[in-house]
Amino acid sequence: MIGRMLWMAGLIALVIGFTGCGKKNDVVAKVDRMIITVDEFRQAIHERYKMRDVKNVSMDLRKKLLNELIDQRLLALKAMELGLDQDPKFALNVQRHEERLLARKLYENEVMDYVIPDDLFEDYLEWSQYDVTAQILLVGFKGAAAYRGTRTRDEAKKLARELRDRLENGEDFSELAKQYSDDLRTKQRDGMLKPYRIGNLGVEADRAVYTAKEGQLLGPIKTRRGFAIFKVIKKTRLSSGNGMANDPVNLKRRLVSTYFMEDANKRFQEFSQELHERYHARLYEDNMKYFQELIQDWDKQEPKKDSDFTEKQRAIVLAEFDGRTITVGTIIDQYDGKFHENYHRFRSFDFIKKLVDNRMNFDIWVKEARRRGYDRREDIRREMERYRVRQLVALLNREYIRKKAAVSEEEIRQYYERNKSKYMEPTRIEIWVTSFKDEKEALQVARRAVRGADFKKLAETYNVREDFKRRKGYLGMQSTNSVFSAIVERAFKAGPDQIEGPFKSGQYYYVIKTGRLESQKVKPLERVRLFVKSDLERQKQKNVKDSLLKELRREHLFRVNESLLRRMA
Repeated sequence: MIGRMLWMAGLIALVIGFTGCGKKNDVVAKVDRMIITVDEFRQAIHERYKMRDVKNVSMDLRKKLLNELIDQRLLALKAMELGLDQDPKFALNVQRHEERLLARKLYENEVMDYVIPDDLFEDYLEWSQYDVTAQILLVGFKGAAAYRGTRTRDEAKKLARELRDRLENGEDFSELAKQYSDDLRTKQRDGMLKPYRIGNLGVEADRAVYTAKEGQLLGPIKTRRGFAIFKVIKKTRLSSGNGMANDPVNLKRRLVSTYFMEDANKRFQEFSQELHERYHARLYEDNMKYFQELIQDWDKQEPKKDSDFTEKQRAIVLAEFDGRTITVGTIIDQYDGKFHENYHRFRSFDFIKKLVDNRMNFDIWVKEARRRGYDRREDIRREMERYRVRQLVALLNREYIRKKAAVSEEEIRQYYERNKSKYMEPTRIEIWVTSFKDEKEALQVARRAVRGADFKKLAETYNVREDFKRRKGYLGMQSTNSVFSAIVERAFKAGPDQIEGPFKSGQYYYVIKTGRLESQKVKPLERVRLFVKSDLERQKQKNVKDSLLKELRREHLFRVNESLLRRMA
């Protein structure tokens, strides 16, 4: 059961909102046989600019983004031309991604849709079209989340009602929030929630806030964090295309993770059990124990390689369902050649059993999704096409562009000589520092330092800042980009071999001693070689990619439906 919950947690965390492709997929651009649909372009707009309404994005930005999508298709075509799509690892990654999508889609339909009441979801779709600014005054009680005091629930309820009465009589919300609120995140910000976010305080609080009018006082409402009083400051309807109402899957995910997790866990287990019975799932514990013994024997061997296991050992069946088996080889291959680096937990039988059950349960969910035809759904097919393109471009970068842009030692040296100004050691000054809480004590120590007292001993004796005390007051050579900016600024102002202070910065008073001053200089190549190599490789890779795209644009036919691009506004 725990194993199943592990990948179920992955589903709720990683469920992605497919933009519904619908029955009509207008093509905004075509690159040879590959197309870019309106729906895919809207998804790209959302990912890039965090909005779904294209009209809120200028035509120039639309064209720029569309050109990037076209370039991705061109690079993917080049990858296929080079045969990179025949790479077994590419095929495996594509298969695994599709399986994750299918399992998530089934989870959405069989768990998320099951536990969220339809009428409540419709309410949240409506509420999420608004941006609400509200003030909160939270009165916690013993047992409420994040409250560490001793106030009882009855005492909290009484206090909350008294505060509500005072607010109705005209007292300032901001002042009462600062004085009484137990919400540490907002009490010093006048109790302001800007914006108010769904999912933090409960359905009743969400309903009250989103259905209220501007200026309305609400509560006290019992929440998991205490009794809450709200005042709605501003309520604005979001422009079309923005807000979670236009991303219903992620809205469902948010609701499940905040309000319905217990119900979702229960439904997940129940439906998993139904599938196990339907597909005649079986675990073979004796074989798992034998696998554990194999691991224990293998543990004595050095060096260890995944290939140490024989074909007979790899074929041992750990679980099966509907004619499909989960074998020792299945589990080993799950680690992509790195089982020998991750085998230690397999010494535990419980771990092996959970992992095998987890893997079988996932495979069963995928099988059920395929049985329902989810792999033929338009949204799944479009997402898989986008994934293949991204993977092919990544393969092309790794196997072609990076290799074409390989750099030699001579090129590194020449690049360094041409760009020495990029690899400068800034001017630095040596600093010792002593910190104080009391200004008078700081002044006395400064006078002693000026009269010639050993500053290092003074720093060891008087420093109150723990980080400086551990350093024995020595900050070493510091430049103007130091984290100790205020101290370094005074050190440079004083110059080398000086006593400076006392001066105040933050909650402390400081006295500093400066030492030698090192002028700006070029860092030697041996110190910055890795940075030089990285800069040069990045430049060469960009040049190779730009040249390749120029060539591909000449070789391949691509068309943009600019009138459709404009009409999308």
